[in-house]
Amino acid sequence: MSISMEFYHFCTIIGKEYLLKGLALHDSLEKHAKNFHLWICCLDDISLQFLKRMNLKNVTLIPLESIEDDQLLSVKKSRTPHEYSFTLKSPLVLYILNNYNFVNSIMYIDGDLYFYSDPKPILNQWGDGSVFICEQRLAKNIEDSGTYQAGLIGFKRDSNAFQCLEWWRTKCLEWCFHWHEEDLWTDQKYLNKWPELFSGVIISNDSGINVGPWNEGNYESTPDFNVSNGEVYINNHKLVVYHFSGFVILNELEFDLCNYCWVNEDTLNHVYIPYIRAIQKAIGRVKSIDDTFTYGFALRMSREKAIHYYKYSNN
Repeated sequence: MSISMEFYHFCTIIGKEYLLKGLALHDSLEKHAKNFHLWICCLDDISLQFLKRMNLKNVTLIPLESIEDDQLLSVKKSRTPHEYSFTLKSPLVLYILNNYNFVNSIMYIDGDLYFYSDPKPILNQWGDGSVFICEQRLAKNIEDSGTYQAGLIGFKRDSNAFQCLEWWRTKCLEWCFHWHEEDLWTDQKYLNKWPELFSGVIISNDSGINVGPWNEGNYESTPDFNVSNGEVYINNHKLVVYHFSGFVILNELEFDLCNYCWVNEDTLNHVYIPYIRAIQKAIGRVKSIDDTFTYGFALRMSREKAIHYYKYSNN
């Protein structure tokens, strides 16, 4: 386990369906970031009350109404909760930068990310840049959803980053839906234009940052994917953070590893199983507060409908 001397500021958006994943994310930061603070925007009162009772270390909870304004409220009813959470990313980052003057840089991270090592390579690559983004590196069988990934993005407290955030906010208010329309898709395809529109945009070339099932098909065997001393390496870059896009929790023991593609055996053994253990730990923590808790479970989904059904028991 690495020990970081850096201080990291992160923010994320969590609703009741993502509570278990958010707890796993926080657990991974405690293990690997050490010196960090995580702002969590709670989409509903259920997630807010659960997280209050858990009293997580290095966490500030932000009720949804704290960042909502008339413009956000005007589009809220036209969007699904998932689409609305996409729309909220830039307002959340702007809220934190405008209300916490000691935050000079912050990373927005989706609630289904999980860190496997110190985030320091992110800061090293970001350097003096204003905005930090990662290429998706899409595998051949994955539908185009943009050049860059909106699940992990960094912003500094400078004019370039603020211009980018305000532009992104405006665009997402205009259109942010979970379908493809011309050159649009959710909040994400807007990122395609950032390197040409804004100064100081740093594009990560580290294969271990924000890996996900959309690009794991590129790393199916050694030397692309290997494990040394318990650490996962992809193209000789240590795995820093994995994005568990499409991961579905059926119950405490059963999962759909990804609801849109297959996960290979190496990734299952060295990436997914540690994450499943973290999810099971989160389930135990939540059920110690309320043993009737079922939020986050795909109760209406059968194992037969899973793309990559997997049952895991650590007994």
